[in-house]
Amino acid sequence: MLYLPQYASGLTTIAGLFYKQSAKELQEQMALIYAAFPKSKFVAYLPGAERTVIMTADSKKVYLNNLADLPQQIKNFELLRRYYADYAKLAEIDLGSLEKDKIIVKK
Repeated sequence: MLYLPQYASGLTTIAGLFYKQSAKELQEQMALIYAAFPKSKFVAYLPGAERTVIMTADSKKVYLNNLADLPQQIKNFELLRRYYADYAKLAEIDLGSLEKDKIIVKK
């Protein structure tokens, strides 16, 4: 199952979803994301931006870049969750907009 944002409700074909990645790649990425965030409230793919947004079980918005190294982004999230003292105060976490080991957070 692949959820899309409201702005994609008028799509009449899914061909536009696979602009920079194949359907198989996206399917593999979604399987990896669902496995890494099993209790998430929702996972939505943002076509055109090649990003995935996740609402975690603890109500944090997490953004992944589908064109970057997803396993590394997931690893960075786990490190942040385990070791960042203010993790509980975070509202948004952007794992894929900067360089490999840099994360954007918003309280």
